[in-house]
Amino acid sequence: NIIHLVLARIPGSPPGTKGISLFIVPKFVVNPDGSLGARNGVSVGKLEEKMGIHGNATCVLNYDDAQGWLLGEPNKGLKAMFTMMNEARIGVGLQGLAQAEIAYQHAAAYARERLQGRAVTGPKNPDGPADPIIVHPDVRRMLLDQKSFTEGARAFILWAATLIDRAKHMGDEDAEGLVSLLTPVIKGFLTDKGFEATVQAQQVYGGHGYIEEHPMSQFVRDARIAMIYEGANGIQALDLVARKLPAKGGKYAMAFFGELRGFIKAHEGDEALAAEFLAPLKAASKDLQAAMEYMMAEGMKNPEAAVAGSYDLMHMFGHVCLGLMWARMAAAARKALAEGRGDAAFHQAKLATGRYYMQRQLPATALHLARIRTGAGPVMELPEEAF
Repeated sequence: NIIHLVLARIPGSPPGTKGISLFIVPKFVVNPDGSLGARNGVSVGKLEEKMGIHGNATCVLNYDDAQGWLLGEPNKGLKAMFTMMNEARIGVGLQGLAQAEIAYQHAAAYARERLQGRAVTGPKNPDGPADPIIVHPDVRRMLLDQKSFTEGARAFILWAATLIDRAKHMGDEDAEGLVSLLTPVIKGFLTDKGFEATVQAQQVYGGHGYIEEHPMSQFVRDARIAMIYEGANGIQALDLVARKLPAKGGKYAMAFFGELRGFIKAHEGDEALAAEFLAPLKAASKDLQAAMEYMMAEGMKNPEAAVAGSYDLMHMFGHVCLGLMWARMAAAARKALAEGRGDAAFHQAKLATGRYYMQRQLPATALHLARIRTGAGPVMELPEEAF
């Protein structure tokens, strides 16, 4: 049997989302003795032709006089579905990271092999007709944008996973609240940046990235859906600003900043770490705090001001989270190098990649803050008929 979970409205229920209930609708009706009975009135209307994820068939389902069984309380269906959706949103964030990672691996390999032009400082492959394109600063920029994102995002996802474990297996309500706060950031930021990374990986290939002989166009197509399903990223930003940040009087937002301040204080004695990682992290976290304060102050007077800046806030939060992850990884790498543990080249590469993120990516928080402070005016002043 195939069981469908369906959101539907019971006759006479309240309007809007408050009147939605959740039902179990099986392909075959189940008899009282547990055996399969008659075919239910659910059928495939058509297979959808999609831009990407062609390996995952999706379809239109028709429900014609189908029987369904209420799951949970009447009119509480959306709340029940959010249990699944919150988990799915973290999974979709991971999908954004995964697409970026496979695209990056292909791009890095291609950049080492593709010969084109000469390094501006002189030939690096003097016996060959040209140098590999990885010698060119612009190619390195694209690769490091991808590498610094994927490694930081992987640490971010793992941190979220530890919070889920603490919440589920240890009954830690604070961990549950914190991961709930981070969920729209994981989904929205990682899928936006994941798609951006796949496009950059395609760009490394040049024209070869646009033809089907290479898999780059597939990576781009497959990454695009992650920004849309399980709640489009604009909805994630609204969820962050309207629901997650104010939850319990901002308790979990304050807990996040407490975690950040605690890490900085514990490591500020390391001068190199403080200069290269902690100082940029402090600056970015101040931008994030300033943005939140602006939204609390202005949002009460003009809700459109908060909504207009919600997407920027989501990205600011994502950058600060990855900045915290890079600071943690840098501290671990420096400790391992000092103690002579592990692969020294691996730890040195981790530090160099982290420095790139702190210097070239994390300063984006200042741009997002400047946008947020413009309020709703630039977004809302154009009359509808002018579009």
